[in-house]
Amino acid sequence: MKKKIKDNLIEIYLCLNILFVFINSFLFYSNTIKYEDFGKELIYASFINLIVCLIIFIRRKFIKKKYKFNILDIIVLLILLFGLISVKYALFSRYALEGLPRRYEGFYAILYYFTLFYISSFIKKKNKKYIAYTIIFTGVIQAIFGYLQITQSGVVEVIDNDGIIWAIGFTNNPNFFGSYMLLSLSFVLGLFINEKERTKEIIFGALVLILTIGLLASNTLSCVVGLFVELLILLIYCIKTKIVKKLIIPIIIIFSMFIILDKCNITTLTQDILKTKNETVEIAKGNVNERYGTQRIAIWKGVLEIVPDNLIHGVGIDNLGLAYDGGPLIIGRKLVDKAHNELLQILVTEGIFCLLCYLALYGIILFKGTIRTFKKKEIYLLLPVVGYIVQSMFNISVIEVAPIFYISLGLLIER
Repeated sequence: MKKKIKDNLIEIYLCLNILFVFINSFLFYSNTIKYEDFGKELIYASFINLIVCLIIFIRRKFIKKKYKFNILDIIVLLILLFGLISVKYALFSRYALEGLPRRYEGFYAILYYFTLFYISSFIKKKNKKYIAYTIIFTGVIQAIFGYLQITQSGVVEVIDNDGIIWAIGFTNNPNFFGSYMLLSLSFVLGLFINEKERTKEIIFGALVLILTIGLLASNTLSCVVGLFVELLILLIYCIKTKIVKKLIIPIIIIFSMFIILDKCNITTLTQDILKTKNETVEIAKGNVNERYGTQRIAIWKGVLEIVPDNLIHGVGIDNLGLAYDGGPLIIGRKLVDKAHNELLQILVTEGIFCLLCYLALYGIILFKGTIRTFKKKEIYLLLPVVGYIVQSMFNISVIEVAPIFYISLGLLIER
């Protein structure tokens, strides 16, 4: 028993980190702790993770002599280096290091994400499913909470935002909740497709149902787009592996839930899709209205104005809310402190070289990961990464969700 625990210390530690994020999100949601406390705890957690990374490196490099630096290690070190440079030249270096109050998504948060990425890249192949199961478990609990919130069941607190009822799980926003649901659902879809045992098929099918309801309840169109891309990848995978029939059940579940929840007025996704379609047609005609895309076009336009003068080192991590003409960028009644596009956020806050490193990291991992997961029938490792990256083009990363993505990114690597 002791030997088994010793052999799986990395896996156990990683599961504890997933639960750390999940429990802290719940404590914040229940007003047990302040959001600032969550952010500050992340600072300590990032240094603990850094020590764990050093232990892994020393043990494998100098004791087992089985470690070699690869291109991904170098890219990650460059990302952290450019992050430190952006802290040095930031408008407010303290915010760049710690993050803005009520966000705390500065350099320490990025360090936390990438230490998790590094640790998860060493998970043994046979144990990767246990990490996925832990993520799915936390996702299912939040999915149930989210459904109870949006249906105003009276069991949990209803989140009312100017008359609109929000499903947020334990996060701070429907968009964040949708991102978590997408990550969890992605793992389940991938596991279901390759499962041959009938009992597990039924369990995974039920989980697809629960997490789909959670995702749709979030009313997050960007996550629906991410899910659509995943289904296309699954279709290609199923055709290649000659198991197309396995895709029928999850597709029926997803589309039937879409119709049922829409008819019950639990979601407004049909209206959102039609609205987006009309806006896209108008943009194609050259009629650009800054209100399109829930004001994302106006946000992107305003953020891009900041880029030329800060192209090399950016305005500083988490400094965007203070970088527009010496003050905040305000769209309508909202103060904009995120670009609502992950790549644009990196460009404006950390500079062009850091963005190129992120693109290289994602590109290499997705290229190699796609080939390997198709060949070894590990599609469940690819889907969360693809889905999250797609939705992040219209969304933002936050400390309640981003750690789960970087763990998923690390799992896609095979050391």
